[in-house]
Amino acid sequence: MHKKIKHIIAVSLVLSAVCGVLPAGNFTLGIGSTKAYASSDDDDDDDDLYDEAYLEGIYLSDGDIDFSKTDMNYTINVGKDVKKLTVKAVPEDEDDYIVDINGDYVEDDDDFEKTVSLDEGKNTITIYVESDDDHNTYELTVYRGEKTDAASSSQGTTKNTSSTAVSTTGTTGVIINKSQNFVVQSDVNKFNAWKRVDGKWKYIDGTGEYLKNQWWFDKNTGINYYINEEGFRTTGWLNKDNNWYYFNENGEMQIGWISINKNWYYLNKSGVMKQGWLEGSDGNWYYLDNSTGEMKTGWFESSDGKWYYLDSTGKMIKGSTINGYTLDDNGVLVN
Repeated sequence: MHKKIKHIIAVSLVLSAVCGVLPAGNFTLGIGSTKAYASSDDDDDDDDLYDEAYLEGIYLSDGDIDFSKTDMNYTINVGKDVKKLTVKAVPEDEDDYIVDINGDYVEDDDDFEKTVSLDEGKNTITIYVESDDDHNTYELTVYRGEKTDAASSSQGTTKNTSSTAVSTTGTTGVIINKSQNFVVQSDVNKFNAWKRVDGKWKYIDGTGEYLKNQWWFDKNTGINYYINEEGFRTTGWLNKDNNWYYFNENGEMQIGWISINKNWYYLNKSGVMKQGWLEGSDGNWYYLDNSTGEMKTGWFESSDGKWYYLDSTGKMIKGSTINGYTLDDNGVLVN
């Protein structure tokens, strides 16, 4: 219930009690003559008392949404692997507004959250909010594994506003520049953003929770991270599902050739450390230790008993003679 209405009701109860013991007409409360009345002719007062039903914000565990309380329709794209989406719909008045998500009532004890299962393709999520005087329905169209021509978050139907063109939104910290969204963390925007804690980085999802024990692909930078059990970016080597990955001092997953402590390693496009023979983009062959992944140099005996020679850059030499030893066209030492 609107605070002004609560105040008027309280004043009315006091006045009713006083009127019961005092003569009709004006009465005195010790500070002068007072009358209590409400006029239907005062449009400004009516506007002040009308309690419009709006959300303060919509937060998602995945995907981006550029929220404005008067915009009722949004389009969101999420990856094909996102099978569930947690939606948090915070009303402007958390005490008196009614909120339900896809027909299920949510409240403060639930953090105004509901987890929705997503089908592949198009999904529709409705958020209904009701005050004493008004009600609105927000609609989220979520595409799982599909990309729409619209931006990942778009304005559709707009209520009580003269324009849908938006350049900046101070409440979300998102700057829209045609098809690009740049998420900037601020005191207001604390969701779907990186936050520095004790000198290290954590990621807060759309529900306000820190991510833990999971991969995270930052769509704004195109960089993969792995968030550890404490919620921080992993740095250095990580063994995950029997594969080795390497993250630099900023927690960014590395790919391609990397040098660590004067040893060379190769990480494929998925970040997995390569072991065994590797044909480089230059057409040359390299050998990476089957145990450590370190690039070999010098003479090397393979598991089948054949000898090869790898120069100081790791390149296998073939069709040549090294210190009197002959290597054939496949790089194998000739007996």
